[in-house]
Amino acid sequence: MARDFRVGPSAPIFTLWFGLVRYGSLVARYRNAPLKYVLFVAELGSVSILSEREALDAIHTAIKSELPVREDLNDAVLARPDGTLSRSGGARFVDGAQHRAVLVVPSRISVDTTMYTSFTEFVAFLDRVLGAVAQVAPGRACRRLGLRYIDEIRVPGVTPGDVSQWRGWIDDALFPPVVERTSAGERDISGALDERREDGFGVRFTWHTGNGHLVDPEGPLIVPNPSDPSPYFALDTDSYWDARPGSEVLGLGDPALLERIRALHDPVEEYFEMSLTDRLRNEILQPVKT
Repeated sequence: MARDFRVGPSAPIFTLWFGLVRYGSLVARYRNAPLKYVLFVAELGSVSILSEREALDAIHTAIKSELPVREDLNDAVLARPDGTLSRSGGARFVDGAQHRAVLVVPSRISVDTTMYTSFTEFVAFLDRVLGAVAQVAPGRACRRLGLRYIDEIRVPGVTPGDVSQWRGWIDDALFPPVVERTSAGERDISGALDERREDGFGVRFTWHTGNGHLVDPEGPLIVPNPSDPSPYFALDTDSYWDARPGSEVLGLGDPALLERIRALHDPVEEYFEMSLTDRLRNEILQPVKT
């Protein structure tokens, strides 16, 4: 299958590689999937009822069987998309194993997890969470949606600071020409791609090498079966939709909201698959035969 994955001043931002299974699962596709963390965020207008105890009680009652632990927030500090900070009340609901959490505050609903099985299961969980919030705040506008995946790729024998060892495992397009420069010192690489569309959809895809862990295995959410600290190649994909003048803004409880969330997932798989070599797939990730 032809693909175009060039990076550089004269290259296109990205020509996406289509043909992947829609709504599939990277975890289900590979025995040793490198996915460590998934985050969904819905940014709202200020919905004051989501800081009231009675509303938070009703939301928790609806999802308590899955997220029994509750942490009330009286003065949470939140980062807005524009980089500014705000303070808010609300609540955080967590499962007993500390692998999944939901944050509800007047300006945001977020769901994050370190125990991810499939996108189908994750969307079903989002449906239950958003449905619970919609019961107390129906129709409130979602002005921004985001879906972020963080992968830590590891291969045996790689030593810290030797970028050239990732050659053959990661697609060459992620290696800038300066990597070929001879150097006696340790080095790491990083890069970023931003893709924005007129309909409000966009992706920010970043990558870098590092050593240890990018996602802290000890929390705030616990990473099950964490890898030993070692060199990694990180892929961080943030797929999002922003409300723009003239675009259709969907409210909580609208069935079309889930379809928009599903649309965010397609680029995540595309960017991930385009970053890998067949050697990494076959020798490390090990595809599941169907």
